[in-house]
Amino acid sequence: AMERIGMDPARVLAIHLEVDGGLLSDRVVSPVTCRQGKVEAIDQHIGCRPTLAVGDSMGDLEMLEYATQALIVGRTDQAGTEISALADARGWPIHRF
Repeated sequence: AMERIGMDPARVLAIHLEVDGGLLSDRVVSPVTCRQGKVEAIDQHIGCRPTLAVGDSMGDLEMLEYATQALIVGRTDQAGTEISALADARGWPIHRF
């Protein structure tokens, strides 16, 4: 999908599946980029604590906490989510679109 917007797929940290005989299998390659797995993937592929992390759900919480600065993004019709309430409590900025 990233190729469609001009981004090099090698620069994307995402969930990967093992390839078996040229076909995608049902076996996930670790780390799984969800919750703590996002932090593990950052450490493994980038090797340093990020200055900024951007997230939109509780699945991003560990990554947001790991970064020096967190930014929450979300649609204006999704105000009041668990992550936006946490952002308010922690003083993280929220960008709504």
